[in-house]
Parts: sequence; structure tokens; C-alpha cells
Amino acid sequence: MDQAVVKIVVLMKNSLPKKYNIWSTANIRAFIQVVAGFNTLKSHKLFYDQCQPKPRAAIIANKSLQAHPLSCFTNRDVVTIQLTLPGNKPQILIISSIYMPIDQPNIPSAILQSLATYCKTNRFHLIIGCDSNSHHTVWGSNNTNTRGERLLDFLMVQNLDISNKGNSPTFMSSRYDSVIDLTVVSPSIYSRIKNWQVSDEETLSDHKLIEFTVSHTKITPPTYRNPKKLNIETYQNQLESKLATTDFYFPLTPIHQIESLSKSIDATAQKITTIITDSYEESCPLISTHKSKSAPWWNRDLEKLRKSTKSALQKARRSSNSLSGYTRQIDQNWENY
Repeated sequence: MDQAVVKIVVLMKNSLPKKYNIWSTANIRAFIQVVAGFNTLKSHKLFYDQCQPKPRAAIIANKSLQAHPLSCFTNRDVVTIQLTLPGNKPQILIISSIYMPIDQPNIPSAILQSLATYCKTNRFHLIIGCDSNSHHTVWGSNNTNTRGERLLDFLMVQNLDISNKGNSPTFMSSRYDSVIDLTVVSPSIYSRIKNWQVSDEETLSDHKLIEFTVSHTKITPPTYRNPKKLNIETYQNQLESKLATTDFYFPLTPIHQIESLSKSIDATAQKITTIITDSYEESCPLISTHKSKSAPWWNRDLEKLRKSTKSALQKARRSSNSLSGYTRQIDQNWENY
């Protein structure tokens, strides 16, 4: 999957061009063929909830990917597929197209929560393309609303990353511009998302086209040696052994051949340097950093707060009061304050 052979098409109410804004599966196909740039669907497969006469989300994928739908995570506003990343050790990638209606009271939806848990439990890679209808400065919006706060809380609890770069508007209308279309991914695949951008290509819609590529080659984490892990005894033994078996012969050189003597000294210094380096590397283990993406402002205090937030959230869910009632009470307390 060196190229963007998977296109996630999120269809939402009033966002299709007027010609295709009558909700039907026929118009979905027409929109994808004419507007999204697919002149034929013979080499691609269209995924959507076929039980819905007016679906609002779809995914189109190249048939060579051998993707198959996950019906348990598919409805009118959500479409999810599964495919296998090629490589010596095949890995499962879950791709989901999600539309979050502006009038949807629960953010995130139950199906999104289940999908995130499913991927985390099974250690599957996850990529979500969504129209969140949510504002937050974290992903480039000019302001933050309640939906955005709740969505960000969910992403933090689930340890999901946002691949959006910059603050280029993903939604543009005659009234305002905003960043509401997100690419949400699991940490395991975050580093493989390349060339993420909001395209200038005309879509005849008020939503911009988001493009990115997914590298199927696993990036090798950087390595280093920690001097504190050095085995001093092994290092000394290696050093003594190598020095004892190395020829440091200096030929008698006339003073007028000082250049030749200088070269001999340089060669000897290089031998000693090599011996010291080799002895150190053989006595100090190589450590992989396994560095994951983290924001520069993230620290241990925020990590503790996230854990306590997650614990409080789980406690609230187990309580007799519903989470929605809990959040409404918080909003009411804030207004009273």
C-alpha cells in the first residue's frame, strides 16, 4: 500500500453537489464515479450499509486489497472494512468512515466506542476518516465547543492520535470555514501515515478532499547504547585481548621522512580508536527506543491526569446515573458557577 489505493469517502447530508443531493445508492455511485475521480468501479468495490435506503457514509477500495466489510461496525453513518497489510508478518488494518450528525447527542457514538475497544483489544491498526461536526483548537479549529471537548476526551482515553497537519479548513461554506474532518489513527500506525494534506482539488462539495498515503513498511525505531548498561568486566577483557593481539610496529624512519612517520602514527591512533569502539559496542547492549508519537507539551503530570480521568469516566459509567446525565450535570454546574 505504497500509494493511496484506499479512498475514504464520507457522505453527509447537504454536502453532496446539488445534482447528487438526493439520497439514494444510485447517486452515491454516480457521485463516486464522476466527482471522486473513479471513471469505473470495475476495479474497485463500494462498501456501505445496503440495508439503508439513504446511507450517509461509504468506503471505496481497490479490489486487489481483498478488503471485506465488518457489518458489526456498520450502519447508516458508519462503514468499516478490514484488510491485511502485506509484509513478512501480515498485520490487520481496520478502516472506518464515520459521519457524526450535528444533531447527534452522544459524542462519541456507541458504535465508535465499540470499534476503538475492538481494535485495541485485538491490537489491530485503525484508521478513521470522519466528519466530526466538532470544533477544537487541538485539530486546528478556530474555537472549541462541547462536542469537540467530549470527542477529544474520548480520543485521549482510547489513546488515539489525530493525523491532521496544520489548520487548513476542511469545510468551506459561504458563511464560515472550519476544521471538522479528522483522520484518527491508532498509535501503532501513526508513523506510517505519510503526506497528509487537505487537497486543493475541486470536489463540488463544501468539504475538502483529504489525502494521505499509508506505508506498509514498518519503520525501524532508532537504537542507542546506554553507557550505564556497560559491562565493565567484559569491556576490560575485550580491550586487553584486542590490544594484545594487534600489531603496533613502528619502523625506524629517518627524520627527513617525517611525513611517512606521521602516517604511521595516524594509522596506529586509528587502530586504538577502533579497538576502543569495538570493545565498547561488544560490551554494551544495543537498545531500541520504541519511541511513540507524543506532543511536545505532554508530560508525566498530564499522563497522571489522563489516567485519573479515565478512572473517573469508568466509575461514572458504572454508577446508577447515566454518563449523559453526568455530563449534563457538569454543564449545569458550570453555568451556575
